[in-house]
Amino acid sequence: MGVRDFFKDIPRSLNGKNYGDLAERSPSQAIKYVIGIVVLSFFLMCIFGIPQVLSFGEYVDEQLHKIDKIQIDGRIIMNDPILIPEEDPIIAIDATNNTVKAEAKRMLVTSEYFYWRTYSGEVKKVKMADWFRNPESRKAIASFIFLIVLLALPGFLFWFMVALVIKYLLIITLFSGIIFISLDLTKYKIPFKKLFCICAYAATIPIIIEVIMLPFGTDYLLPLFSVVGIQFYLITFILYATMVILALVFAEREGIDPPKTKEEKKPEKTYEKTEDDLPYKKRYDEEEIVDVDEQGNRKKKKLDEETGWEGPVERF
Repeated sequence: MGVRDFFKDIPRSLNGKNYGDLAERSPSQAIKYVIGIVVLSFFLMCIFGIPQVLSFGEYVDEQLHKIDKIQIDGRIIMNDPILIPEEDPIIAIDATNNTVKAEAKRMLVTSEYFYWRTYSGEVKKVKMADWFRNPESRKAIASFIFLIVLLALPGFLFWFMVALVIKYLLIITLFSGIIFISLDLTKYKIPFKKLFCICAYAATIPIIIEVIMLPFGTDYLLPLFSVVGIQFYLITFILYATMVILALVFAEREGIDPPKTKEEKKPEKTYEKTEDDLPYKKRYDEEEIVDVDEQGNRKKKKLDEETGWEGPVERF
């Protein structure tokens, strides 16, 4: 399924008249469609969530402002400094007893001082006990935390998206199984793979709504329970169940082929051949009566007379 076909399938999934055709798709096409919907919704969520990401630095600064002083009674002794990254470090933590401390582009934390470089290139320092009181050092710490979060964000978003794909595929499979078992007890029997395709395409609206609204809060969706950090919501659950039922009704109206059953092989009609069906040149068995003349020659038959055969005949 190409990108163009994928975007064509989105409006098709919103029209109930198309579910007769969508039910005929293969399960692999349905799975690819669900993955595409999750990726598209995730991309839109990231765009809508940019303001929240940009305001995260200010949020960290506000939270750090609540800390007046940190009293550290223990003494940290390090054998080697911590460099982030290892080559050409941006941040360094050096609590060793070395006279020459490690160098870093942006921040250096020692046992006594906290050093940071401003965007203008000026190096500033503050005592470790007072770094939360100093507005400039506090802002530098907030920038550091924001940078760490920003670097870790792509990996987190990727695995979160994978978890969402697994979540929706499990929900679709669960719905398909429940409906398949329920319909199997009635006369309206539908193959499981067709039910899976119907449930997959019917999940378009619930997936888009749930994923896009994640940055804005999801309390109004009435959370039900959480599994490994993945939340399940009552509102989208009811919406999805409604969409599946409507899709099944439209698919049944448009016509879904029932599952094929093994038909008994019908015996071929046989009939006995009559003399009229036999060819002219038939074999004569031993019991056939042969007419002979006075000399003992076989008399001509009707076939010989009709064809005008004047050749020799058998002599008996």
